[in-house]
Amino acid sequence: MMKSQLRSIVFASIILLTESVMVVKAAPVSVSVAQQANVEVVKLENYRVELVITPSRGGSVTSFVDKMARAELVLQQPYSGLCMDHFQEQNWPGEFLEAPYEYKITKQDAQEVQVAVSRKASGIWHDKLANRKLSDILLEKTYTLRADSPVLSCTVKLTAPADEAKVFSYWLQNVFFAGGDYDAATDRTFRPSARGVRSTGAENNSHYGSEDWMRDFSAGWMALIDTKKKSGLAMMTDYNDLRINYANVGNHTNEFMFNTTYLPKGQSRAYTVHLCPVTGIAKVLSVSPQMIVGYSIQTDNHGKGKVDFQVQRSAVAVKSVGLHAIVLRY
Repeated sequence: MMKSQLRSIVFASIILLTESVMVVKAAPVSVSVAQQANVEVVKLENYRVELVITPSRGGSVTSFVDKMARAELVLQQPYSGLCMDHFQEQNWPGEFLEAPYEYKITKQDAQEVQVAVSRKASGIWHDKLANRKLSDILLEKTYTLRADSPVLSCTVKLTAPADEAKVFSYWLQNVFFAGGDYDAATDRTFRPSARGVRSTGAENNSHYGSEDWMRDFSAGWMALIDTKKKSGLAMMTDYNDLRINYANVGNHTNEFMFNTTYLPKGQSRAYTVHLCPVTGIAKVLSVSPQMIVGYSIQTDNHGKGKVDFQVQRSAVAVKSVGLHAIVLRY
């Protein structure tokens, strides 16, 4: 019987990224209405992000600038944006994409702003007959941005009409370029699964085949990162609401597909998605409301190595982080 022997010496460290360990005393958050290319838009800005909501384009986020990464993540063209609405019962693009929404600013103070957009579903898409399971559902989407947080929160509330119950499967789509441009080789989607955190790029093939449709996700998050520039966007939602964690062609889009839901007459169902810009991380290990964690590994291929963990804040400011490392000996 062979005894275990120490085969390697590993050094582990934590790198705290910029604002990770301090509560930012930020300037007030702002919201304003403007005209862009003869279209009315709503602009939101705080110390970290600057974004544009376009009510006439599906009430989606049509511009998202990460000031720290100095990158515009959304391509300025139709069918690109964040928090784009769909029903899974309707094939893409469905009835909401690029459709006009109503909007109003519902909260505006120095610490927090909120913008609400809304549209009632017709159930009609591609000139087909209306799907009565979907018709007359009211979709209300509220964006929240705080002065002291990099996170944009999007809460989608769906309400059945007073006289009829409904059945639907909501789907939120994000189409953007991590790092500000697309690179098939270096842009990677990270998703947690029962097989570990899966990393997919344009090749999108592994021992398991194509991984667009992830059904064995183990947590409610995903992140699309430019691994060369070490920047991108992480998304979080409630694990219990999810049906599919979807990444089109591995790294083209990141999309949450939610469980099929029955709505009694006049009742509502809400989903919340949090979007957090990422900088300084190439490989994402974990995403939570408290922090986003990445890692990198270096080895000399002769039994010695180094593991670095990068930590940045998420919705909550992190004051301190500890590291407990165990080196397994075999």
